[in-house]
Amino acid sequence: MAAKVVGGETVLVPLQSNVADLSEMFTLNEVGSFIWEKLDENESVEGLVEAVVSEFEIDNETANTDVTSFLTELDAFLVKA
Repeated sequence: MAAKVVGGETVLVPLQSNVADLSEMFTLNEVGSFIWEKLDENESVEGLVEAVVSEFEIDNETANTDVTSFLTELDAFLVKA
């Protein structure tokens, strides 16, 4: 998986034999990019929610919905890629 910031958005592109498969891309908005970066820190779901609440000043329920939705969509993308 390759991740690149393009035009202020993070784009995830799967690699097949070290070649980018541009037919399958996953574009992240600002919140998705933030969560993606936090995944590198091995945050738990609860830790991700707390980080989103702190960074974007939103309520816990909204952050939990956003994080859960992001992780579900990312998982579906990774399975397909």
